[in-house]
Amino acid sequence: MLLAFSFALLVQTGLIQVWHIFLLSFLIGSIAAFELPVQLAFLGDVTETKHISAAVSLNNLIRQASRTVGPAARWQKDKLRPLGIKRATRLIEAAENSVGVREGLRAAETNLKMLLAEYDMKKRQLEEIMVLV
Repeated sequence: MLLAFSFALLVQTGLIQVWHIFLLSFLIGSIAAFELPVQLAFLGDVTETKHISAAVSLNNLIRQASRTVGPAARWQKDKLRPLGIKRATRLIEAAENSVGVREGLRAAETNLKMLLAEYDMKKRQLEEIMVLV
């Protein structure tokens, strides 16, 4: 939040430079790299083992939906207004809260791998039960 506030302050005061954008983007991205693993570890602590895959899927769905709908709603609201510092600042803030295509694909790939692993486990369990019957 402090980095986003610094970014907004630089934009508002007109002191923003290209190196500010690169540095703050790098720092915000570095911090965001730790956010998802921490969230997933927290999910493991608060859910039962049998519900972890559903909790992770729901968490990913909520993350992706909020990061997709939020900027779109902001854009819809602001698109009729003239271009200015306030609008640019709001769009930058909305972009900071959105997820990039690469991260979204990575999250979807992780989710798909988890679902496939769960499917394989259930399939093996069914085969073991069928052998016993």
